[in-house]
Amino acid sequence: MPYAGGRLGPSSRHMGKAIGLWPPGQFTVPATVLVIDDSEEDLKYWSDALRQFSSRYTVLESANAADALNLCASRPIDCVVLDLDMPESGFHVLLELVPDRRLPKVPVIVLTHLPHPNLFEMAKHNGAQACLLKQSTSAQDLDQAIQQAMAAVKAARSAS
Repeated sequence: MPYAGGRLGPSSRHMGKAIGLWPPGQFTVPATVLVIDDSEEDLKYWSDALRQFSSRYTVLESANAADALNLCASRPIDCVVLDLDMPESGFHVLLELVPDRRLPKVPVIVLTHLPHPNLFEMAKHNGAQACLLKQSTSAQDLDQAIQQAMAAVKAARSAS
């Protein structure tokens, strides 16, 4: 069920249904995902959506750029989900987290309500692994983007 600016409905809950990525019986440490959004409602919605969709994530939240960057500097983060439309510019956060787009340290997924193709193109050019529109993204879409982004960054690091 795509984001509608409200609570998750019963049909959008997939409580821990990983799609073939976790072999049964094998212990894997959950990936730490940081969701950054200045909208309290959106921050809670997307954080809860990830938690309810899969148990393979430890989800952290930040409502502003400064706290998010401090959190990233203080502990390992496996993936960042970033809103661009914030008072302290999401692009600033993207450029801080991915100073070299060819060798990103952390995968960044842009998740925004701004439907501008040029914005998505600029975000990808500056190191975002994926750009998603909140209005048409489900928890499953976000999960898939996170998994692909983490795999792509891991492959880029291994190749260097």
